[in-house]
Amino acid sequence: MDAAGHAFTDHHQAEADSRASAEIMLAAMRESGTTTLDELLDKHQIRWGSMTADNQWRGSQYQGSGRRDRRPVPGANPDADPDGALYGLTVCLTGKLTAMERPEAFARLAEVGAQPTKNMTKKTDILVSATQTQLKPGDTLSGKLKDAQALLDAGQAIEVVDEDEFLRRLGA
Repeated sequence: MDAAGHAFTDHHQAEADSRASAEIMLAAMRESGTTTLDELLDKHQIRWGSMTADNQWRGSQYQGSGRRDRRPVPGANPDADPDGALYGLTVCLTGKLTAMERPEAFARLAEVGAQPTKNMTKKTDILVSATQTQLKPGDTLSGKLKDAQALLDAGQAIEVVDEDEFLRRLGA
């Protein structure tokens, strides 16, 4: 509530809850530069919720960009050069690369003997932090960067590199 600029004091009282909900939506619209709730939902790729024919509520859903690649991540090439800079490492990407699309980056990683991964795990050796284009309002780090920081704080050895360093190691 603080991020929306609204002091919420009368929790679980209908009028106060309604007012708080309205203030949050108005703050979200201001933050995103939209003037209607339809515009706000469109901008964040959220579909309105609805009631089904049997009176069941189907909540609002993120629609995604339609560009998400659902193909499986390729496996590391065991015949790659074992002296390569990324050979044998598990590499995760966050953000949008400028040099190539993510499926190509995954294929190139696998080609040089690295294991690309879509999510941060304890097995991740390197997180490539590219241009962040879809941070949540108020965030300065992506979810994967937050995960990496938490793992680093817990003693995990994870290297965070930018796109230029990633491309250098990839041999691009």
